[in-house]
Amino acid sequence: MSLRQAPELWVDTEQFQRLLAACQQHGHPPTEVCPTCQDLLSEAVALARGEFMAGFTLPDSPDFDDWQRYEREGLRRELAGALERLARLMGRNAEKNIEQAIAYARRWLSLDPLHEPAHRLLMQLYAQCGQRQAAFQQYHECARVLEADLGVAPSEETTILHERIRSGALVPAPERTPPIAAKAPAHNLPVSPTPFIGRQEEQGEIFSRLAGTGCRLLTVIGPGGMGKTRLAIEAARQLAEQGAFADGAYMVGLAPVSSPSFLLTSIMEALSFQQQGSAEPLSQLLDFLRAKEMLLVLDNLEHLLEGTDLLVQILDSSPGIKLLVTSRERLALRAETVFPLEGLSFPPSVKEVDVEQWSAVQLFVHSAQRVERTFQLTEESAPWVTRICQLVQGMPLAIELAAAWVRALPHKEIAQEIVQDLDFLSSAMRDVPERHRSVRAVFEHSWRMLSEEERRVYRKLAVFRGGFRREGAQQVAGASPPILSSLVDKSFLRCGPGGRYGRHTLLWQYANEKLTQSPEERSRAQAAHGEYYAAFLARRETRLQGREQKETLEQLGAELENVRVAWQWMVAQGQSTLLDHALKALADFYAYTGLLQEGEAMMARALDHFEVAAPEKDVTRLLARLRAEQARFLTRQARYEEGIAAAQAAIEHAHATQDAESEGAALLRWGQALVYIGQYQPALERLQQALALARSARSRPAEAGALLTLGLAHYHRGDYAQTRSHFERALQLYRGMGNRRGEGVVLSELAGLLQYEGNYAEAKPYSEQALAIAEELGNLPTVGEALLDLGNIAVDQGYCLEARARYEQALAIFRQVGERRGESIVLVNLGLTSIFLGDYTRAKQILDTVLELTRATGDRRIEGIVLLNLSHLARHLGQDKLTQDYLAQAWEIQSAIKNRRSEALVRAYLGLFAYHQGEYETALAHCEQSIAVAREHGDRHIEAYSLNHLGHTLLAMRQPEEAITAYEAALALRRDLGQLPLAMEVLAGLARAALVQEDLPRARQVVETILVFLEGRRLDGSDEPLRIYLTCYRVLKAVEDARAQVILGAAYQLSQEQATRISDSVLQRSFLENVPAHREIVVAWQALKS
Repeated sequence: MSLRQAPELWVDTEQFQRLLAACQQHGHPPTEVCPTCQDLLSEAVALARGEFMAGFTLPDSPDFDDWQRYEREGLRRELAGALERLARLMGRNAEKNIEQAIAYARRWLSLDPLHEPAHRLLMQLYAQCGQRQAAFQQYHECARVLEADLGVAPSEETTILHERIRSGALVPAPERTPPIAAKAPAHNLPVSPTPFIGRQEEQGEIFSRLAGTGCRLLTVIGPGGMGKTRLAIEAARQLAEQGAFADGAYMVGLAPVSSPSFLLTSIMEALSFQQQGSAEPLSQLLDFLRAKEMLLVLDNLEHLLEGTDLLVQILDSSPGIKLLVTSRERLALRAETVFPLEGLSFPPSVKEVDVEQWSAVQLFVHSAQRVERTFQLTEESAPWVTRICQLVQGMPLAIELAAAWVRALPHKEIAQEIVQDLDFLSSAMRDVPERHRSVRAVFEHSWRMLSEEERRVYRKLAVFRGGFRREGAQQVAGASPPILSSLVDKSFLRCGPGGRYGRHTLLWQYANEKLTQSPEERSRAQAAHGEYYAAFLARRETRLQGREQKETLEQLGAELENVRVAWQWMVAQGQSTLLDHALKALADFYAYTGLLQEGEAMMARALDHFEVAAPEKDVTRLLARLRAEQARFLTRQARYEEGIAAAQAAIEHAHATQDAESEGAALLRWGQALVYIGQYQPALERLQQALALARSARSRPAEAGALLTLGLAHYHRGDYAQTRSHFERALQLYRGMGNRRGEGVVLSELAGLLQYEGNYAEAKPYSEQALAIAEELGNLPTVGEALLDLGNIAVDQGYCLEARARYEQALAIFRQVGERRGESIVLVNLGLTSIFLGDYTRAKQILDTVLELTRATGDRRIEGIVLLNLSHLARHLGQDKLTQDYLAQAWEIQSAIKNRRSEALVRAYLGLFAYHQGEYETALAHCEQSIAVAREHGDRHIEAYSLNHLGHTLLAMRQPEEAITAYEAALALRRDLGQLPLAMEVLAGLARAALVQEDLPRARQVVETILVFLEGRRLDGSDEPLRIYLTCYRVLKAVEDARAQVILGAAYQLSQEQATRISDSVLQRSFLENVPAHREIVVAWQALKS
C-alpha cells in the first residue's frame, strides 16, 4: 500500500519533520534553540495533536503494525526533543515566558512520565518563579512513579537538585524566621567582604562529590589568582550549612606556614584543639578526629607537599573526615580526586550582546563599582570589558586588579596596558596579601617552585601560541615527557583530553618576558619553531587531498595560531625554501575552511617581502605559487579584477621558471573569475588549458578542480549536458582519491543542476549528502552552498518559511567566511522569498543591498537576477514604470553575457509584464521563445512558468482552447515537479478559462481542488496569490455558492495584512489600487459591506 502525491494532499507528519529539519543547521548544538527557529519549532509541536495514526490499523498485518509502531516512536522522540528545546528557551527568560516554559515542559513529561530530565526541568522552572512547593511536589511525584513502575529511587542528580532547591542554593529563597531551636553550623570559615560571583557549576560539583560517598580527598588545583581559596570556602560553607558534616567544616590557612613540620600544628590551631598530657600530638589529634564527621579545608598546600603523609594518616584513621585542598600542584596521593580550576566564564566575542550573563563580566562590574560607584556597562564599554576578560581568560585576581583602574583610565587603555605590561595588574590595597597584590607576584611565587631545567623548558615553550603537542614541545623546547608532566602537576600547563597542552594567557605572557631576556635562546627557539611547522605543513599537503582529509584539517585547525607565527617568522627571515614547503597545505586549509581574508593576507605578506624587500633573491617559483594562491582567495571574495591580475602575474612568473604546475593553478583561477563576470568563452579557453596541464602532469587534484570549474562554466552558459559530464568526471576523481571535501563540493553543484532541471527528488539527497560531508569536515563554504541548495528546493516547492530559515543560516556562514559571491546569491533568494511571503519592505531593502554589492564586484549574471527580482517586486506593488525599467536593465545584461537560461527567465518576466500591459502579441512572442529555450536546456521550472503566462495571454486573446492546452501542460509540469502552490496558480487559470467558456461545472470542480489545498497550505511561492483567491471568489459567486463571501473575506484580509507591512504609505496605496486583482478585491469587499 502506498500514498500517491496529489496537489490537494497535505500530510501533517511530513510538515512536522520538515519544520524540525529546518532547525538543525543553525550553528548551535542540537539540544539548544535560537529565536530564529523558535517559530518553526512552535509550529511543529502545534501539529502534534495525538498519537501517529491513532485508531487505525490493518487486520492480520504484523508488518504494518511494526512499521506503525516504529514510526510512532520516532515521531514521539522528535516531539520530545522539540518540546525540551522550547521549554529550555522559554525558561531562559522566566519573567516573560515562565508559564509557556512550564507548559512545554509538562507536555514533554507527559510523553514519558519516567523521564527524570523532564522532572528536573520542571523542578528548576518552578523554583525559578518562586513556586518552591510545586518544585517539591514535582520531586515527590518523580519519586512516586519511579518507585511504582521501576522500583527505584530518583537519581543522585535529581536528589541533589531537590536539596539545592530546599536549601535555597538554586535560587534565592524567600526570607523566613528561623526556628528558635536552630543551631548554627560549626565552622571557622571566614566571611568575605565581597560577594561570591559565578562558579555555581563548580560549587555544585564539589558539593556533590564531597556530600557523596566516593570522594574523601578533593584537590582544587590551578594557577595562583584563579580563585581556588574562595571557591573552597564557599563550597565548604554550603556543605556545613546544609548539615553534610555533623561536626562542621574548618579551614586551615597554610600560606604563611614555612615548613611541612608545622602542618600538624596548623590543623590543631584551626580546630582550637588543646593538647592534653604527654602523649604525641599526632596521636592525640587522630584520636580526636576518629569519631568526627568533619570537613577540613587545607588552603595553599603546594609548598608543603612533603607533609602530605599526615593527610594519609588522617584519612586512614578517621572515616568521617574529608579533605578539601587548594594547591597550585597536585598532591599525587592515591585517595586524591583532582579538580582543575580555570577562569570564570567570559563572552567568546566582543560582539556578544548580553555580556552580563557571563560571570567574568559580572565580577568586573562589581569590582569596578567598588572604586567608581557610578560605573555601569554601556554599549561603548561592554566590548572593551569583554576584551579585558578575554585577555586574562577569566582569572578572578586579574579581573579585580584590572577593574581597579576604571577611575583612572578608559576601558580601551586598560586592555592595551594588559597586553603591553604584566606589572599593570597590581594593587596597593593594604588588606590584600602580599603574594596577591600583583599577578607578577603570584607568578614569581610559583616560578621559584620550578627546577632550573623546568624553567629553561618553560621559557622556550613561550614561542608556541594557542597550545602544542608533545612532539612539538620536544623538538622545539627539548621538553621530555617527565618535564611536561611536572609542569602540568604544578599548574604551569594543562593537558587536554586529546593530549594537547595549553596554559593561561598571562602565564604565557610571563614566560615570554623571561624568554625575551635571553635573545640568543629566543632566536634559537623561534628558528626551531618555524622549521618544525614548515615540516608539519609539508607532511600534510598530500593528506589534504585524500582519505585523511578530515583528521588533517582538524590537526591544522588546532595548530593554526602556531602556523601563523611560524609563517610570519619565515617571511621575516626570508626563508623562501621553508615557505615553498609550507605554502600548498596552508593555502588549501584556508580555502577549505573558508578563512579567505586571512589566507589572502598571508599570501600578501609574503609577496610584499619577496617582491619588495628581497627582489634580488631567486624566488621566482615561490612568487608564481604565491600569486596563484592569492588569485584563488581574491576570486572567492568576488574581487574578480584583482584575482585576474594576480593570476596573470602568476603565469608570468611561471613562464620564467617553466613551472607548469603554477601556470595551471593560475589559469584555473583566471577562468573561474571570468565565469563569474560572465565572460564564458574566454573562461572556457583558460580552463581547457588548465585541464591539459593537469593531465600532462598526472595531477588528479588539479584535473578534478579544472573539470569542476569547466562544469560551472558550461552550467552558466546553459549547456547542462556538458555540465553534468564534467561534474560526474570530477566526482569520480575525487571519490577515487578519497577527497571528501571535493566530493561534497561536486555533490552540491550537481544538486544545483538537478534543481534547475526541476528534479527536486534527486536534488535534495545530493544536497543533504553535501551538507553532511561539509559539516563532518568543518568545510563552511560548502555547508553554506548546501544550505542554499536546500533553500532553493524548498522555495521552489512552496515551503518559503523553511527556505527563509535555510537562507538565513547560509547567509551567516558566507558572511563569516567572507564569501561575497555566496552572500550575494543568498541575498537574491532571500529577497525573492520575502516577496513570496508578502514582506515587500524587507524584500526591497535586501535587493537594494545586493544590487549594490554585485555592481561593486562586477558579477553581471547575479546583477541581472537581482534586477529581475526587483521587477517582480515592483509589479507586486503596482509600479509599472519601475517594473519596465528593471526589466530593460536585466535584458541589457542578458544580451551582454549571453546566458541562455537567463534569456529564458528574462523572457518569461517580459512576457508576463507585456500581458499585464495588454500587449498580447509581444507577450506571446516572449513566452514562446522562453518555452523554446527552456525546453532546449531541460529547464522544466522556467518552461512551466512561461506556459502559465502563455495561457494568460491566449485567454486574453479570446483563445480559450489554446489557453487550456498551455495551462494543462504547465499543470502537468508543476505536479511532476511537486510545486503545489504554483500548481494552484495554473488551476486558477483553468478556472478562468472555464468561466470564459461558460462551463460553470468545470470551473467549480477546479476551484474545489484549490479550496481543499487552501485548508492545509499557504500559497507561498505562487506569483499572484491574491488573484487565485479572486478567481475562487468569481467562480463561487457565479455558481451562487455561499462560500464566495468567505473567500472574498479571506482575500481582503490577506491584502490588508500585506498592505500594513508596507512602511511607505504611497507604496501601500499603489499595492491596493494599481494592481488589478488587488483593486477588485477591495472594491468587491467594500460593496459587500456597504
